Amino acid sequence: LIGLAVPASERKKYQALADALPEAWRSREVAFALMDLANQVCLPRKPRCSTCPLNRLCAAYQQGHPEAYPPRAPRKARPLRAFRFFLYATPEAVWLERRPESGLWSGLWCLPMEELPTLLPLPPDFVHELTHFRLAGYIERPSTAPPQAMPIPWEALPTYGVPAPLQRLLAHEAKGYRSPFPR
Repeated sequence: LIGLAVPASERKKYQALADALPEAWRSREVAFALMDLANQVCLPRKPRCSTCPLNRLCAAYQQGHPEAYPPRAPRKARPLRAFRFFLYATPEAVWLERRPESGLWSGLWCLPMEELPTLLPLPPDFVHELTHFRLAGYIERPSTAPPQAMPIPWEALPTYGVPAPLQRLLAHEAKGYRSPFPR
């Protein structure tokens, strides 16, 4: 409405402008009404300015490019974290362990894994985008079953909660044995 060209993350500038509004505009009802209006009219890609009852007061509309407001905050680069996954499988089963109830993939069934202090000199076997970081996965195939893991029959695998990148990896792995996923 006021055409403020700062990202929403800079709340202090917004607060100063709000404090300068007349008292009648500072009520909770006005705030909710403006938010409701904005949710229906001030759409990021295709604003519906021609239907807005406040378009004559709107600086963004008057300037002719309302889709530019508010500007998006620049995305922070997500760090890359490296993990080694221990894949032990037979034609009958794959060995998985249940993750702790907190942390990465909490409560899901995963290949035994460990975080590495740095990336290995080899390219990772897969990279997966998570909310707060990018995961670089390295697959190691131990010669014996990891002691903390338990065998999960390939046929039963779809009934276990397995993170998406490991589902894809195991589906590919299963092609050498039996496909654990129905076609």
